[in-house]
Amino acid sequence: MGEAGEGRVVTRLRRPRTYSGPRRAIMIGLAGLMVLLVVAGVAAAARGPAHVATQRGAGHQGMSTVLTDVSFTDASHGWIAGQAGYVLRTSDGGATWTKTTMSGRVNLNSVSFADSTHGYASGNWWTIEYLGKAGPLLFSTADGGATWKKSRVLPSVNGEMDQVVAVDADTACAVGAVSEIQYYGVVVRTTSGGSSWQTQLKQSGRKTTVLTGVDFVGAETGWACGYSGQTGHGVVLATSDGGTTWRKQPTPQSTWFLQICFVDAEHGWASADKSVLRTTDGGATWTKVAVVHGQDKDIEDVSFFDAEHGWAVGNAGTIWATTDGGATWAAQKSGVKTGLQAVCFVSAQQGWAVGEESVVLKTVDGGATWVGSGP
Repeated sequence: MGEAGEGRVVTRLRRPRTYSGPRRAIMIGLAGLMVLLVVAGVAAAARGPAHVATQRGAGHQGMSTVLTDVSFTDASHGWIAGQAGYVLRTSDGGATWTKTTMSGRVNLNSVSFADSTHGYASGNWWTIEYLGKAGPLLFSTADGGATWKKSRVLPSVNGEMDQVVAVDADTACAVGAVSEIQYYGVVVRTTSGGSSWQTQLKQSGRKTTVLTGVDFVGAETGWACGYSGQTGHGVVLATSDGGTTWRKQPTPQSTWFLQICFVDAEHGWASADKSVLRTTDGGATWTKVAVVHGQDKDIEDVSFFDAEHGWAVGNAGTIWATTDGGATWAAQKSGVKTGLQAVCFVSAQQGWAVGEESVVLKTVDGGATWVGSGP
C-alpha cells in the first residue's frame, strides 16, 4: 500500500491510445513495448525534473504528456488522469486545478468518481530494473483526490488495469489485460471503497478477450468491451448481477471496441475504430453508426448525458456530437490539432475533453464552442 502526495512532477511517458498504446499493442505483446517505455523514462530522467509553468488552455509548458481520462460529478467538481502518474482536480469547474502525483513509477489510464469525495483511478506500475515488467494497479480516494491509496491487484502477472468505473462510494468495477504466458482480459470489483478487490472474470486461454472499457448503471447492471482473440473482432459483455456472471452480446464486426457508455439499462454506445455502436435494448442488438471519414481519424471515447445528447472524440482534435441518440453526428470545432482521449458531460450543455499535450477543453453550449480550460 502507498499514498500519493501533492506537488511532485513525474516525467514518465505512457504511449497514448491514439498511437501504439496498450489497447492496440496488447495483441502483439506488452513486453516489447515496455522497452520503449523504459527508454523514454531513462531519457526523461537524464534531462532532470521538468519545470512546470502553465497558462490557461495551453496545458503544461515544458512537460508534454497525455491526459487519458476525465470525470466530473457536477458542474464544479472534476478530475483528470495524466499518463505520467498524476491526477488533476478542480472544485470550480476547471478555473483552477490542483495536482496530486502518485508515488512510484506509475502510468494512469482512467479516473472515475461516484461523488465529490469518493473516486478511483486505474493504471499500472513499471520498473527500469526489469525490462518489460509492469503490473496492474488501482487507486482509491475518500477525500476528493487529495490523497490516494494504492492497491496492487493480481500481483503475480504483468499487464494493466485499463478502465475503472465508480458505481457508488464503496463499489467500483475495473477491467484490464494481464499476462502470465499470454494476454487475457480480467474484471475486478470492490465493495469496500478500494480496501480490497475481488477477481470476477479471468478469461485465460489461447484465444481470449482483452477488455478495455466498462460502465455500470446501478450496482447490478453493467457492460464491458474489448477485443476477442478468437474472432479477431470487438466484443461486448454484459452482467445483470454485479459482475458475478458475464454474457457475450452479439455485435457487428469491428477490429476493436475501446470504450462503452450507458445512460440507463437500455440506451448505450461503444466507440469502435471509426464508428460508434449503439443499442436501445440493453445490448441485445447493436447497430454500427458511421461517424468518421478519413484514414487518420479514429474514435477514442464516447460520452452521453442522456438518451439523446452525446459526444465522441478522437485524434487530430476531432469532436462529434449528436442530438438524436447517435442516429446522426455533426463535427464540432475543437480549436486544437492534438489527439483527444476522453470526453465527459454533466449536462446537455457543459462538458470537458482532454488529450495529448495536456490539452483540456471546456464547453458550456453543448460543444458549439470549445475553449481551453487547462491547469
